[in-house]
Amino acid sequence: MDFKWMFVDEAFEDSSQLSHDFDYSWLFDDDQNHEPETKRPRGRPSLSSTHPDAVERAASFIQQNGFQADARRRGVTSRSSGVSVQDIADHVRNAVPALKETGVSKSTVRRWMKAPHEGRFASKRYEGLIDAKIPSKRNDFREENRDDHFHRAVVKYMREMCSHFQSECVVYSCDNMNKLKVGTLAVSRYHQLNRIYPSEDRPNYSDHDFPTPGYLIIPSGYMKLEPKVEKGTITKDSIGRDHIEYPVTGPLNIVLRAQPFAKATIETHMNDLKPLLKSDASRGQSFAVLIADGGPDWNITSPLNPNSVYEIVEGLRSGRFSFDIFFSW
Repeated sequence: MDFKWMFVDEAFEDSSQLSHDFDYSWLFDDDQNHEPETKRPRGRPSLSSTHPDAVERAASFIQQNGFQADARRRGVTSRSSGVSVQDIADHVRNAVPALKETGVSKSTVRRWMKAPHEGRFASKRYEGLIDAKIPSKRNDFREENRDDHFHRAVVKYMREMCSHFQSECVVYSCDNMNKLKVGTLAVSRYHQLNRIYPSEDRPNYSDHDFPTPGYLIIPSGYMKLEPKVEKGTITKDSIGRDHIEYPVTGPLNIVLRAQPFAKATIETHMNDLKPLLKSDASRGQSFAVLIADGGPDWNITSPLNPNSVYEIVEGLRSGRFSFDIFFSW
């Protein structure tokens, strides 16, 4: 096909003077707000547009088998949460009569949900009709305690009191750190590196990281929270109430124990704290607050644990010191 290129001079003010081989009326149209006509999508229509009830059935099925829904169930001995793509496809095929013969493919079901990675080019293939996808695993959930606010308030008030009476009180934060493996890497071999190495000298660890069974190193930490501000410094919380500023960090003392030869109990903890408390008592600090997590090695509800604390306190009192200990969780 031969195309004829024509140049319209500004002198042509009437469209009748132009050639009628082509339609030039758009050149003289004052309305410039033309919207392009929407093109009909090519190919067959999507299943979500022809059967919207199928998407609703799939979303309801995923919601019924979610993690929170499974946690609310009662009287079930064993049950798994979450569903697979094949489970969703089977449920939709059985729930929608029009799809019992043709069914629905797993790729179609997968495209109904959110894209696994929003930043990738393939994410545009996902319709995002269902707010669901394969999530990353989390291990930071804790059971809710109805007395949690009370316990936190007690700990906070005790720390404020010790900050106000700095010369008489001392605060220690006590806890066991993560146990270290013996005979292999201290951390898992799957942990990513964050240090720089030469290109030809990259670390290459063993393909197995089985530790020596039963042998671990237990680090027990005792941090003395030392005040960094003057006595009686007042600060305000988020709603404007006055509080005494208290320390949150200080020197850390770590005691390493070799399991199974030495275990972490309240008796061993008090023996570790004895020289530290004795040094504090020699400076006139006769009251100590020990902040612990209330685990089995710090649980004073056991009949034997308070006896270990009493022996340490009496040992300090038997000398020239007057000492008292308060536990806070």
